[in-house]
Formats: sequence, C-alpha cells, structure tokens
Amino acid sequence: MGKVVTPQTSDGEIKAILDGLDLSNQSAMREVMKDATPRQAFMVAMPYGLSKQPDIKATLAGIEGSVLWVIEGEGGGKYAMIFSGGNLKVEEGDKPDATATVTVDMQTWKELLAGETNPQAAFMAGKVQISGDMSLLMQIQGVMPAM
Repeated sequence: MGKVVTPQTSDGEIKAILDGLDLSNQSAMREVMKDATPRQAFMVAMPYGLSKQPDIKATLAGIEGSVLWVIEGEGGGKYAMIFSGGNLKVEEGDKPDATATVTVDMQTWKELLAGETNPQAAFMAGKVQISGDMSLLMQIQGVMPAM
C-alpha cells in the first residue's frame, strides 16, 4: 500500500494520495484514510473524492437534505453534509436545521472509517446515536457505505 493519511498530512497531499487510488475501491479508501482526522475526511477527502467520480451527480440525484455528524472527543468536531440537486456540499460547524444528526465518539468514528465496525451494528450497540430522518441516512449509505 502506498501513502496513508495522518493528522499531519496536508490537504494537497491528501488530494495527491486520492489521485493515485481507484476511488470505487472501498478497501483501498479505508486503508488510506484509517488514521485521518474527521476534518480531513469530511472537508477534504469526501468532497474531493466525490468530485473525481464522473457519475456522482446521477448517483446523488434524488437525495435531498442534510446530515450533521457530531464526533465527540479530542480531535472530533461537527460536519454537515448537504445534499441538493445531485451535489454534495460539506460545511464545518453546527447545523441546527439538519435533516438528520449522527452522534458518535471519536473511537467509534475511527472504527467506522477504517471499516472495522459495521454502521448498523454500532447503532444497535448504542455506539451511534441518530436523530431526525433515518431514511436520508439509508439513501446516502448507497453512496458512502462506510457512513
């Protein structure tokens, strides 16, 4: 495996690493991103990676709403994924009017990102709390299975 993203990796380096991957390969993405910070994953890797997939607009078509991710603990944060018109926009910070909110501790988030924990199993075990419209989360799971 080539380079992996660490908290010290710059935004430009993350994009270069992603350029060298088959972005449809979930295992490769997980391996590269397993040590990334939430900011790196949400604000750099996710929007950049999706922009590199030519059919993403069609894949996202019909998904409307926003998901606020609240990652609790040191290094966490709040990140809003906003789906509209076949596009994804990601914003850092709170989004009180989010369609759905996912709250998870940093350890569980890292396990989800690395593919070590199944999202449904984490939810059933109480490691992931969801409020709002769960159907939106089910829609985006087809686009981002690790989420």
